[in-house]
Amino acid sequence: MSIYHKIKYFIYHNWINPFKLYLKEMSFYFFRLFPLQNKVIASTFKGMKYGDNPQFIYEQLRLLDDKIDFVWLRRDGYTYEVPSWIRVVSWNMKYKLIYELATAKVIIDTHRFRKFVKKRKGQVFIETWHGGVAIKKLEADVPKFCDNEVIMAEIKTTNKVADVYISQSDFLSDIYKRAFKYEGPIWKCGYPRNDILFSDNSEISQIVRKKYSLRDEHIVLYAPSFRDSFYENIDVNVYSVDFEKLKQTLSKRFGGKWVVMTRWHPLFSSQIAQNMSLTSDIIDATKYPDIQDLLMTVDVVVSDYSSCMFDAALRNIPCFIYATDVEDYKSDRGTYFEMEELPFSYAPNNEGLMKNILNYNEQDYLFSLNCFFDRIGLVETGHAGKDIAQKVNRFLKGEKVEWGQN
Repeated sequence: MSIYHKIKYFIYHNWINPFKLYLKEMSFYFFRLFPLQNKVIASTFKGMKYGDNPQFIYEQLRLLDDKIDFVWLRRDGYTYEVPSWIRVVSWNMKYKLIYELATAKVIIDTHRFRKFVKKRKGQVFIETWHGGVAIKKLEADVPKFCDNEVIMAEIKTTNKVADVYISQSDFLSDIYKRAFKYEGPIWKCGYPRNDILFSDNSEISQIVRKKYSLRDEHIVLYAPSFRDSFYENIDVNVYSVDFEKLKQTLSKRFGGKWVVMTRWHPLFSSQIAQNMSLTSDIIDATKYPDIQDLLMTVDVVVSDYSSCMFDAALRNIPCFIYATDVEDYKSDRGTYFEMEELPFSYAPNNEGLMKNILNYNEQDYLFSLNCFFDRIGLVETGHAGKDIAQKVNRFLKGEKVEWGQN
């Protein structure tokens, strides 16, 4: 780095950025001059998509009161559909954003909140963390994150403003207390995004199949996780599944014709797609709005460290782990479980993956699945979104609400 850039960085980091942060913080106090409104504001993946737990809370809440001002924060550069009854506000409109946050009675999110956010009296902040049951370690459980000033500041801010964290297992609740340093109420009511996995999937499946021109084919979803190292260099070699062999093996074990559907992590989806040689018969469903719809449609899931496997397993469909870099991943990010502890068979290469598919035994799989869910204290009710929405609606009407319990 040249002397010029070092001086420029020093000035921005020590003077300009702190001053901008100060202005944002002061704006929160200024907007307290405006009354709180019958408004709920939410975002997912810091404005990158419409979905996850907030979406399903919104849908249930609207059934209770369609007069609520529903606001969704959308980051510039991300184009996705949001229902017409939701008012969209740009994540990048700094002071407009602060006004919306400062005047909403309820704020719902899936990620850490930025450190300039100041909650006012009479507001409620609901944290519905997007990860759920996790293989990869999170937040302060990752040593390198503890040295990251931005991450630790956001954790502190989120904990300070949060009135409740939504959980779906004892395992996740313990992570909130330890890795998130959270000491407030935790409501183990299940994840709203998983409610649809307990319902009839025929209508959703028809919508997905129609979009991708599928008829009676069986679908395997390949949905791997990203690596922290991708911020510096994307190595697509970790995604070396032999898709043709995979389809042949699934057909041999389960019968029928199979198609492969891929879903890459939203942070690096475009770069990954550009760096992989995918044939035309591979369906890229990365931009499909909601992965839960895909999980309701597919017959098999293959992943590495993604929590989507645990969601898919609620439908009792087969899930297989294909991870070529376990030791490197454990060294860099860390995992909560050894691969052998999980209810999903693990393979470090294509040969092992095909062998695991051919050796799949449904009875053994379901037994392992139930034992694992019992071990982590999983609670999925199928009506978590409704339960949370009812409580939010009561709060908006001025009733006193206890957030950490049913």
